Amino acid sequence: LNDEMVSYEAEPPEHIYGTHFEGGTVYVDTELTEEIEAEGYARDVIRRIQEMRKRLDLDVDAEIDTYVDVADARVEAFVDRHRDVVAEETRTREFVAGDELATEGEWALVEEWDVEGVTVTIGVEPVGE
Repeated sequence: LNDEMVSYEAEPPEHIYGTHFEGGTVYVDTELTEEIEAEGYARDVIRRIQEMRKRLDLDVDAEIDTYVDVADARVEAFVDRHRDVVAEETRTREFVAGDELATEGEWALVEEWDVEGVTVTIGVEPVGE
């Protein structure tokens, strides 16, 4: 066998994308799994809580109590899967149950967010304030 006798054509599955470069080809699997989607929603909630902490001018180490109410049960389950990560990243001491309505006045800051088309209400209350 020699090179002229062999041919190769790469046909990756639909969700696999590749790009060529001088040293070869890199392939990326772009399939969105349930776990990746769950982590993505949790990261979106973390980002919103961090933004609210910043607006309240809280110290980096300041603990907070957090209220999170997600309007979609499926997305709520995704966020709940990563509740420990959300708590750690945002310095949340305690999550208040989603069925307890958070209102301005009771909380330092309450905001309604659109997270990928899903309404998420977040309340932040500094601990000891």
